[in-house]
Amino acid sequence: MLRGLWFWLFFFLLFSCKNEQEGKDDLKENKAGLSVFNMSSMFSESENWLSFPVWFNDSVLKMNGIKEIRRRVYHISINDLEDSDDIEDIPRETRVYHFDRQGTIKSVEIAFLFDDQEIGRVAYVFTPTDIPNYFSVKTIVGEQVNYNELIRELPFKQHNLISRSKKGMTFVEMETGNHLHIMTDLKYFGPLSVDSIFHPHPEDLIVLGRPAKMKKKYNVVNKVHESNVHLFSYTRDGFPMTIERSEFPFNNKRFVTYDKNSRCVGYIDSTFSEGAFLTAITSEFKLNEQGLPVKQNRFKESGKRKTRIAFEEYEYDFYETNR
Repeated sequence: MLRGLWFWLFFFLLFSCKNEQEGKDDLKENKAGLSVFNMSSMFSESENWLSFPVWFNDSVLKMNGIKEIRRRVYHISINDLEDSDDIEDIPRETRVYHFDRQGTIKSVEIAFLFDDQEIGRVAYVFTPTDIPNYFSVKTIVGEQVNYNELIRELPFKQHNLISRSKKGMTFVEMETGNHLHIMTDLKYFGPLSVDSIFHPHPEDLIVLGRPAKMKKKYNVVNKVHESNVHLFSYTRDGFPMTIERSEFPFNNKRFVTYDKNSRCVGYIDSTFSEGAFLTAITSEFKLNEQGLPVKQNRFKESGKRKTRIAFEEYEYDFYETNR
Protein backbone atom coordinates (compact mmCIF):
# COMPACT_ATOMS: atom_id res chain seq x y z
CA MET A 1 0.00 0.00 0.00
CA LEU A 2 2.87 2.37 0.75
CA ARG A 3 4.32 1.71 -2.71
CA GLY A 4 0.94 2.59 -4.25
CA LEU A 5 0.77 5.79 -2.24
CA TRP A 6 4.24 6.86 -3.43
CA PHE A 7 3.26 6.04 -7.03
CA TRP A 8 0.19 8.28 -6.93
CA LEU A 9 2.13 11.05 -5.15
CA PHE A 10 4.85 10.93 -7.83
CA PHE A 11 2.20 10.96 -10.60
CA PHE A 12 0.43 13.97 -9.00
CA LEU A 13 3.68 15.95 -8.69
CA LEU A 14 4.70 15.12 -12.27
CA PHE A 15 1.29 16.12 -13.62
CA SER A 16 1.26 19.34 -11.58
CA CYS A 17 4.74 20.35 -12.75
CA LYS A 18 3.79 19.66 -16.35
CA ASN A 19 0.63 21.76 -16.08
CA GLU A 20 2.54 24.54 -14.35
CA GLN A 21 5.18 24.58 -17.12
CA GLU A 22 2.53 24.47 -19.84
CA GLY A 23 0.79 27.38 -18.14
CA LYS A 24 4.03 29.37 -18.18
CA ASP A 25 4.57 28.56 -21.86
CA ASP A 26 1.00 29.56 -22.72
CA LEU A 27 1.39 32.78 -20.74
CA LYS A 28 4.56 33.57 -22.63
CA GLU A 29 2.98 32.92 -26.00
CA ASN A 30 -0.22 34.84 -25.15
CA LYS A 31 1.66 38.05 -24.44
CA ALA A 32 0.73 39.14 -27.99
CA GLY A 33 -2.64 40.12 -29.39
CA LEU A 34 -4.26 41.49 -32.52
CA SER A 35 -4.00 45.26 -32.90
CA VAL A 36 -5.88 47.58 -35.24
CA PHE A 37 -2.45 48.17 -36.79
CA ASN A 38 -0.67 45.42 -38.71
CA MET A 39 2.61 45.77 -36.84
CA SER A 40 4.60 43.84 -39.45
CA SER A 41 4.07 46.64 -41.99
CA MET A 42 2.78 49.77 -40.23
CA PHE A 43 5.28 52.46 -39.16
CA SER A 44 7.90 51.16 -41.58
CA GLU A 45 8.97 51.55 -45.19
CA SER A 46 6.12 49.16 -46.10
CA GLU A 47 3.75 52.10 -45.62
CA ASN A 48 5.11 53.40 -48.92
CA TRP A 49 3.92 50.31 -50.83
CA LEU A 50 0.60 51.64 -52.10
CA SER A 51 -0.24 48.52 -54.10
CA PHE A 52 -0.10 46.49 -50.88
CA PRO A 53 -2.04 48.63 -48.33
CA VAL A 54 -1.94 46.00 -45.59
CA TRP A 55 -1.33 48.49 -42.77
CA PHE A 56 -4.37 47.48 -40.70
CA ASN A 57 -5.97 44.27 -39.48
CA ASP A 58 -9.29 43.99 -41.29
CA SER A 59 -10.76 41.66 -38.65
CA VAL A 60 -10.29 44.31 -35.95
CA LEU A 61 -11.73 47.01 -38.21
CA LYS A 62 -14.76 44.84 -38.98
CA MET A 63 -15.30 43.76 -35.37
CA ASN A 64 -15.27 47.38 -34.17
CA GLY A 65 -17.24 48.72 -37.13
CA ILE A 66 -14.53 51.24 -37.95
CA LYS A 67 -15.41 53.40 -40.94
CA GLU A 68 -12.57 55.93 -40.83
CA ILE A 69 -9.29 56.55 -39.01
CA ARG A 70 -7.88 60.07 -38.87
CA ARG A 71 -4.16 60.20 -38.18
CA ARG A 72 -2.20 63.35 -37.34
CA VAL A 73 1.61 63.22 -37.38
CA TYR A 74 3.77 65.65 -35.43
CA HIS A 75 7.56 65.98 -35.62
CA ILE A 76 9.37 67.82 -32.85
CA SER A 77 12.43 69.96 -33.59
CA ILE A 78 14.81 71.73 -31.21
CA ASN A 79 12.82 74.93 -31.75
CA ASP A 80 9.62 73.10 -30.85
CA LEU A 81 11.14 71.98 -27.56
CA GLU A 82 11.85 75.61 -26.67
CA ASP A 83 8.21 76.50 -27.25
CA SER A 84 6.56 73.26 -26.22
CA ASP A 85 3.16 74.83 -25.51
CA ASP A 86 2.43 75.08 -29.25
CA ILE A 87 3.56 71.71 -30.58
CA GLU A 88 0.30 69.95 -29.74
CA ASP A 89 -1.61 72.21 -32.15
CA ILE A 90 0.40 72.06 -35.37
CA PRO A 91 0.61 68.69 -37.16
CA ARG A 92 3.04 68.28 -40.04
CA GLU A 93 0.92 65.69 -41.86
CA THR A 94 -2.57 64.21 -41.69
CA ARG A 95 -3.82 60.94 -43.12
CA VAL A 96 -7.44 59.85 -43.33
CA TYR A 97 -8.09 56.16 -44.03
CA HIS A 98 -11.51 54.92 -45.21
CA PHE A 99 -12.75 51.31 -44.88
CA ASP A 100 -15.79 49.31 -45.93
CA ARG A 101 -17.87 47.27 -43.49
CA GLN A 102 -15.66 44.21 -43.98
CA GLY A 103 -12.57 46.14 -42.88
CA THR A 104 -11.12 46.44 -46.39
CA ILE A 105 -9.34 49.71 -47.06
CA LYS A 106 -11.02 51.93 -49.69
CA SER A 107 -8.83 55.03 -49.78
CA VAL A 108 -6.37 57.25 -47.95
CA GLU A 109 -6.17 61.04 -48.14
CA ILE A 110 -2.83 62.65 -47.22
CA ALA A 111 -2.33 66.35 -46.53
CA PHE A 112 1.08 67.94 -46.00
CA LEU A 113 1.24 70.98 -43.72
CA PHE A 114 3.70 73.76 -42.92
CA ASP A 115 3.02 76.34 -40.19
CA ASP A 116 -0.53 75.02 -40.05
CA GLN A 117 -1.02 75.71 -43.77
CA GLU A 118 -1.69 72.95 -46.29
CA ILE A 119 1.05 72.83 -48.93
CA GLY A 120 0.01 69.66 -50.75
CA ARG A 121 -2.69 67.01 -50.86
CA VAL A 122 -2.94 63.63 -52.51
CA ALA A 123 -5.45 60.78 -52.31
CA TYR A 124 -5.17 57.13 -53.29
CA VAL A 125 -8.22 54.99 -54.06
CA PHE A 126 -7.79 51.22 -53.70
CA THR A 127 -9.59 48.47 -55.59
CA PRO A 128 -9.06 44.83 -54.50
CA THR A 129 -7.82 42.29 -57.04
CA ASP A 130 -7.99 38.51 -57.09
CA ILE A 131 -4.48 38.44 -55.60
CA PRO A 132 -4.52 38.57 -51.78
CA ASN A 133 -3.04 41.81 -50.36
CA TYR A 134 -2.65 43.33 -53.87
CA PHE A 135 -4.76 46.34 -54.93
CA SER A 136 -5.00 48.50 -58.00
CA VAL A 137 -4.43 52.17 -57.15
CA LYS A 138 -5.87 55.40 -58.53
CA THR A 139 -4.04 58.62 -57.65
CA ILE A 140 -5.86 61.93 -57.14
CA VAL A 141 -3.84 65.10 -56.54
CA GLY A 142 -5.14 68.41 -55.18
CA GLU A 143 -5.58 71.21 -57.72
CA GLN A 144 -3.24 73.59 -55.89
CA VAL A 145 -0.09 71.61 -56.67
CA ASN A 146 1.76 70.39 -59.72
CA TYR A 147 0.89 66.72 -60.23
CA ASN A 148 4.22 65.56 -61.66
CA GLU A 149 6.27 67.52 -59.12
CA LEU A 150 4.34 66.21 -56.13
CA ILE A 151 4.37 62.59 -57.31
CA ARG A 152 8.11 62.80 -57.96
CA GLU A 153 8.83 64.08 -54.45
CA LEU A 154 6.66 61.58 -52.58
CA PRO A 155 8.24 58.34 -51.26
CA PHE A 156 5.31 56.13 -52.30
CA LYS A 157 5.71 53.18 -54.66
CA GLN A 158 3.22 51.50 -56.95
CA HIS A 159 3.66 48.05 -58.47
CA ASN A 160 2.13 46.39 -61.54
CA LEU A 161 1.83 42.62 -61.90
CA ILE A 162 3.87 41.23 -64.80
CA SER A 163 3.89 37.47 -64.09
CA ARG A 164 2.15 35.00 -61.82
CA SER A 165 2.46 31.27 -61.27
CA LYS A 166 2.00 28.72 -58.52
CA LYS A 167 5.62 29.26 -57.54
CA GLY A 168 5.50 33.05 -57.15
CA MET A 169 4.65 36.48 -58.53
CA THR A 170 6.69 39.28 -60.05
CA PHE A 171 5.73 42.97 -60.03
CA VAL A 172 7.44 45.96 -61.58
CA GLU A 173 7.86 49.15 -59.58
CA MET A 174 6.43 51.92 -61.74
CA GLU A 175 8.82 54.62 -60.56
CA THR A 176 12.14 52.76 -61.06
CA GLY A 177 11.43 49.73 -63.23
CA ASN A 178 12.92 47.43 -60.58
CA HIS A 179 11.19 44.16 -59.86
CA LEU A 180 9.49 42.91 -56.71
CA HIS A 181 9.41 39.11 -56.48
CA ILE A 182 7.00 37.54 -53.97
CA MET A 183 7.31 33.90 -52.99
CA THR A 184 4.43 32.54 -50.88
CA ASP A 185 5.14 28.80 -51.05
CA LEU A 186 7.40 27.72 -48.18
CA LYS A 187 9.06 24.93 -50.19
CA TYR A 188 10.61 27.50 -52.56
CA PHE A 189 12.08 29.78 -49.87
CA GLY A 190 15.66 28.57 -50.44
CA PRO A 191 18.13 30.86 -52.26
CA LEU A 192 18.69 28.43 -55.14
CA SER A 193 14.94 28.09 -55.76
CA VAL A 194 14.52 31.88 -55.67
CA ASP A 195 17.35 32.29 -58.16
CA SER A 196 16.09 29.63 -60.58
CA ILE A 197 12.49 30.90 -60.52
CA PHE A 198 12.99 34.69 -60.55
CA HIS A 199 16.56 35.27 -61.84
CA PRO A 200 16.67 38.47 -59.74
CA HIS A 201 18.99 41.43 -60.28
CA PRO A 202 20.72 43.14 -57.32
CA GLU A 203 18.23 46.04 -57.55
CA ASP A 204 15.24 43.68 -57.29
CA LEU A 205 13.53 42.97 -53.99
CA ILE A 206 12.60 39.50 -52.76
CA VAL A 207 9.73 38.89 -50.33
CA LEU A 208 9.18 35.49 -48.74
CA GLY A 209 5.63 35.17 -47.45
CA ARG A 210 2.59 37.38 -48.02
CA PRO A 211 3.00 41.19 -47.91
CA ALA A 212 0.67 41.24 -44.91
CA LYS A 213 2.82 38.72 -43.09
CA MET A 214 6.33 38.67 -44.48
CA LYS A 215 8.88 36.14 -43.30
CA LYS A 216 11.87 37.72 -45.02
CA LYS A 217 12.62 40.67 -47.31
CA TYR A 218 15.98 41.21 -49.00
CA ASN A 219 18.02 42.01 -52.10
CA VAL A 220 20.39 39.52 -53.70
CA VAL A 221 24.02 40.16 -54.61
CA ASN A 222 24.37 36.78 -56.29
CA LYS A 223 22.83 33.34 -55.84
CA VAL A 224 23.72 32.96 -52.17
CA HIS A 225 24.82 36.41 -50.97
CA GLU A 226 22.13 38.78 -49.70
CA SER A 227 21.89 42.44 -48.69
CA ASN A 228 19.35 44.71 -46.98
CA VAL A 229 17.97 41.68 -45.14
CA HIS A 230 14.81 42.02 -43.04
CA LEU A 231 13.75 39.05 -40.88
CA PHE A 232 10.27 38.86 -39.33
CA SER A 233 9.29 36.68 -36.37
CA TYR A 234 5.84 35.89 -35.01
CA THR A 235 4.29 34.21 -32.00
CA ARG A 236 2.77 30.76 -32.27
CA ASP A 237 -0.59 32.50 -32.87
CA GLY A 238 0.86 34.59 -35.68
CA PHE A 239 1.27 37.96 -33.96
CA PRO A 240 4.35 40.07 -34.81
CA MET A 241 7.23 39.86 -32.32
CA THR A 242 10.40 41.21 -33.96
CA ILE A 243 11.65 42.73 -37.20
CA GLU A 244 15.41 42.57 -37.63
CA ARG A 245 17.39 44.38 -40.30
CA SER A 246 21.07 43.73 -40.94
CA GLU A 247 23.19 46.04 -43.06
CA PHE A 248 26.89 46.03 -42.14
CA PRO A 249 28.08 47.44 -39.81
CA PHE A 250 24.68 48.04 -38.20
CA ASN A 251 21.95 45.75 -36.93
CA ASN A 252 18.53 47.23 -36.26
CA LYS A 253 15.92 45.30 -34.34
CA ARG A 254 12.30 46.20 -33.64
CA PHE A 255 10.57 44.60 -30.65
CA VAL A 256 6.77 44.81 -30.62
CA THR A 257 5.57 45.27 -27.03
CA TYR A 258 2.38 44.01 -25.37
CA ASP A 259 0.75 44.60 -21.98
CA LYS A 260 -0.46 41.96 -19.53
CA ASN A 261 -3.85 41.95 -21.27
CA SER A 262 -2.22 40.94 -24.58
CA ARG A 263 -2.77 44.35 -26.17
CA CYS A 264 -0.11 45.91 -28.38
CA VAL A 265 1.18 49.00 -26.58
CA GLY A 266 4.10 50.02 -28.80
CA TYR A 267 7.44 48.99 -30.22
CA ILE A 268 11.14 49.58 -29.60
CA ASP A 269 13.67 50.18 -32.37
CA SER A 270 17.20 49.38 -31.18
CA THR A 271 20.45 49.88 -33.11
CA PHE A 272 23.57 47.77 -32.57
CA SER A 273 27.03 47.72 -34.12
CA GLU A 274 29.15 44.59 -33.82
CA GLY A 275 26.93 43.48 -30.94
CA ALA A 276 27.25 46.73 -28.98
CA PHE A 277 24.09 48.71 -28.23
CA LEU A 278 24.12 52.23 -29.69
CA THR A 279 20.69 53.81 -29.30
CA ALA A 280 16.96 53.11 -29.15
CA ILE A 281 13.71 54.79 -30.13
CA THR A 282 10.74 53.76 -28.01
CA SER A 283 7.21 54.20 -29.33
CA GLU A 284 4.33 53.99 -26.86
CA PHE A 285 0.60 53.74 -27.64
CA LYS A 286 -2.05 55.25 -25.41
CA LEU A 287 -5.21 53.12 -25.69
CA ASN A 288 -8.84 54.09 -25.13
CA GLU A 289 -11.44 52.00 -23.28
CA GLN A 290 -12.02 49.88 -26.39
CA GLY A 291 -8.32 49.12 -26.63
CA LEU A 292 -7.85 51.27 -29.75
CA PRO A 293 -4.74 53.50 -29.97
CA VAL A 294 -5.52 57.20 -29.64
CA LYS A 295 -1.95 58.49 -29.37
CA GLN A 296 1.61 57.40 -30.03
CA ASN A 297 4.64 59.02 -28.41
CA ARG A 298 8.16 58.42 -29.74
CA PHE A 299 11.19 58.84 -27.49
CA LYS A 300 14.87 58.66 -28.36
CA GLU A 301 16.94 57.03 -25.66
CA SER A 302 20.69 57.47 -25.39
CA GLY A 303 22.29 56.50 -22.11
CA LYS A 304 20.00 57.76 -19.35
CA ARG A 305 18.55 60.52 -21.50
CA LYS A 306 15.03 60.13 -22.96
CA THR A 307 13.73 62.80 -25.36
CA ARG A 308 10.37 62.89 -27.13
CA ILE A 309 11.03 63.37 -30.84
CA ALA A 310 7.60 62.82 -32.42
CA PHE A 311 4.03 61.85 -31.70
CA GLU A 312 0.84 60.89 -33.53
CA GLU A 313 -2.86 61.12 -32.72
CA TYR A 314 -5.72 58.90 -33.93
CA GLU A 315 -9.48 59.47 -34.12
CA TYR A 316 -12.14 57.00 -35.28
CA ASP A 317 -15.52 57.13 -37.00
CA PHE A 318 -17.77 54.10 -36.82
CA TYR A 319 -20.59 52.58 -38.86
CA GLU A 320 -23.76 53.35 -36.91
CA THR A 321 -25.28 49.87 -37.13
CA ASN A 322 -22.18 48.33 -35.54
CA ARG A 323 -22.08 50.53 -32.47
